[in-house]
Amino acid sequence: MDVFDRTFLGKVEQDTLSNMHSVVWDTICETWTATANHDAMERSQKVADATVDPILRLVCTTRPCYITGSEDLLWTTGSWKKALQEEMLNAFLAHRNKFLENPCTLPYLGHGTQSIYRFVRGELRVPFYRGLDENMELPLNGSLGRPKRTIGSWISIIYEAVRDGRLAGEVMRTLENLLRGSEVETRA
Repeated sequence: MDVFDRTFLGKVEQDTLSNMHSVVWDTICETWTATANHDAMERSQKVADATVDPILRLVCTTRPCYITGSEDLLWTTGSWKKALQEEMLNAFLAHRNKFLENPCTLPYLGHGTQSIYRFVRGELRVPFYRGLDENMELPLNGSLGRPKRTIGSWISIIYEAVRDGRLAGEVMRTLENLLRGSEVETRA
């Protein structure tokens, strides 16, 4: 929480800063989890907003405090909110871009789900859907490296594999391998 230290170091005593760190970190974690259904920018803003109340409570009830007057308090909390929102959004976008370049999903899936995931991503070549980047009404910015398609057209590819039995065949091969006690075959 470097941005926190940059904002509040010298404004409150070190033990108050440590206590604020803990309270603010808990607020960040709780709010980030609670806003998982929001867009990254709005989510970062909500997290930054949620930290202001605990900060004000601690700053206004702790002595000594080196924030002089309400203008200084407003400037300090405003600069904290802006810096936190920017840091969170940048960190999220960097992490998401890294994931999109090289998805690391497989280790988090069970054997059966890994098999289906490999089949869909590898054999059927259905990529990770990228939301607004895939929106047919928005101009193509070339960042996908592939043609835009609607989510329905990608789902149709999977549907066809279900209808013609290819997906069921993959599931059966996985079950046979698991029943024999061998590892699931790795598909490209």
